[in-house]
Amino acid sequence: MKGQVRSFWGAPTGIATIGLIGIVGYFVITEHRQHVFDAVPFLLLGVCVLMHVFMHGGHRHGVHGKKEDSEPFSDDYQRGLRDGIEQARSTNTGENHDAN
Repeated sequence: MKGQVRSFWGAPTGIATIGLIGIVGYFVITEHRQHVFDAVPFLLLGVCVLMHVFMHGGHRHGVHGKKEDSEPFSDDYQRGLRDGIEQARSTNTGENHDAN
């Protein structure tokens, strides 16, 4: 255990933090239940906005004039799309011959 690094939540400070959050949460819910329930719709909207802002990091917004913008889909996606179209054509062609 000498070389291992403990996470914050496993350390005594983290355990005390979890306990403090639990105690504060309990008293907020029991003593201020109506205020908490009144704020839930606004908290949900705030979470949606924050998720929208922070989860768009991989969309390459703001990168203009590069090759990635001219080809919106990856090579693997385009290859899979071509394979799917070819497979659908061969399946449809096979079904048409069986129907006639």
